[in-house]
Amino acid sequence: VYVAADSEKSLQYVKGASRMLLCKTQLGRNRKVTAQTTTLSPENVKSENDSIFGPRLTGGGNASFDFDEIIVYH
Repeated sequence: VYVAADSEKSLQYVKGASRMLLCKTQLGRNRKVTAQTTTLSPENVKSENDSIFGPRLTGGGNASFDFDEIIVYH
């Protein structure tokens, strides 16, 4: 399940929708990534983590995400 901490990010994925589900999400054991990658697969992430968390770029930070982005597996 893909979730975003900011509704503005979620709106980028829906076209013409009139409703949005707002909820709290527990990440469990999460793997933090600071750069976009195509090498993560569900198989190698699910065994050690419940989710992946990509934090947004903040002042002086080195993350490559404009918004907090989260993928929850369990």
